Amino acid sequence: MITPSGATTDVQSVIDGTQATLAQFSDRRLLAEDVIEAGNAQ
Repeated sequence: MITPSGATTDVQSVIDGTQATLAQFSDRRLLAEDVIEAGNAQ
């Protein structure tokens, strides 16, 4: 996965980064349509 802080394969890193971004920009909303998934979850 590519995040603003770099590439990661750790889901928790993505969650932590998302929460940190939303904390910095509290007037923003994260909509499900803004989430893009790629690859195979198996």
